[in-house]
Amino acid sequence: MSFAANAQNTRAVMNGDNAGNGTLRWAVDEAISASDGGAIPQTITIDAATVSAITLTGDHIAISNLDLTIQVTGTVTITNSSTTAGFNTRVFAVDGSNSKLTVNGDVLVFQNSKVAMIGAAVVIRGGASFIAINTTFSNNEVIDGVFGGANGGAVYVESGSFFTAINTTFYKNKANSSSAGRGGAVAAESNAYFYHCTFIENNASHMNGAVQANGTMFAYNCIFVGNTVGGTATATNQFNATNVVGTNLVQSDANTLLTVFDDAAPTLTNGKVAPLCITTTALATNTIQTAGVTAAFVLSHLAKDQAGKTRTGTVAFGAVESQETFNLTVASNDATMGTVSNSNGNFVCGSSHIITATPKEGYKFSHWMQGGVEVSSSASYTFNLVEDKTLTAVFEVRKITRIKKINVKKGRLIITPQP
Repeated sequence: MSFAANAQNTRAVMNGDNAGNGTLRWAVDEAISASDGGAIPQTITIDAATVSAITLTGDHIAISNLDLTIQVTGTVTITNSSTTAGFNTRVFAVDGSNSKLTVNGDVLVFQNSKVAMIGAAVVIRGGASFIAINTTFSNNEVIDGVFGGANGGAVYVESGSFFTAINTTFYKNKANSSSAGRGGAVAAESNAYFYHCTFIENNASHMNGAVQANGTMFAYNCIFVGNTVGGTATATNQFNATNVVGTNLVQSDANTLLTVFDDAAPTLTNGKVAPLCITTTALATNTIQTAGVTAAFVLSHLAKDQAGKTRTGTVAFGAVESQETFNLTVASNDATMGTVSNSNGNFVCGSSHIITATPKEGYKFSHWMQGGVEVSSSASYTFNLVEDKTLTAVFEVRKITRIKKINVKKGRLIITPQP
């Protein structure tokens, strides 16, 4: 076995430029040189305290004959900012049966890359493998190529290659084509594996707003919400369900978002969506494994969510979760006019509540107020608690009609105006 002159196995990225010493391109080239044709695994570290944003231009970084792990500390964003969407203007192309890319650590955000035809952030080819752990793909877009069609707004998996995503978020990626756009987040010609992933508002122009899998899509405890085809969200538009094997898939129907999001889908903050409030059964241990990834490997990375919170076994959905509790305070604007149901207390995130306002004689209920804003005109108000909430029932004096005239006519009492 031969060894490269530079046999160092770990390198740190020191600046976010496109090329030169200390850049990501340089680190990958050095890792390839030291890997002895892929026989020696290599590691690249990126610390947000040193480099929080990496901007590529031109062609993607090719990973070939290399078993590479990118270890991230903090939140690091990476994009290919080429102004013209070419066939290779993505971030990574992982190619060859002896090539594997693993992204792990805190959060690496692939964002705002634009490519023609396939995989705006990452393409996996020739029997290669890509494992994304605690990763976010945001606002990447694939558009029509020379031969038409746009596949995999964030990731494209060629037949015979492998993609595994664990605790990973896919947010507002697009497959936009005039003829055949499919897989707003991911298009896979072979099997794809998703564990505790969240797909939010991805869009494909023609087919499967979140995932298009020509092989089998293995999905465990994943959330799909607001993913669209041509801008329309339905449950069947989110992925090609006929090829799905999985458990506890949570979908929104039509344009209705999941109740855990209350009235609106979450936005991206520090590369992650806002914590989700879902409580369900214990973490599954009978996961199906993909090539080169054992069940033990998957479960070890599911012990914490994408936000770094330890899962206790009672929360088991999505990339980012929350077991927080929130305060609920319910009061009357004037206790002499009306009362409210006693709902004050500290409750788990996402819990459902019904509060009731009851006016006293001579008064009427008007509306519920929160932070100076009217939130409901119903005396019985139902909501999910996703934040500290103080609600005030507003009561008013019931209007009394003044009697202007009373007549007695033919034995009848006539009151004007009628009360």
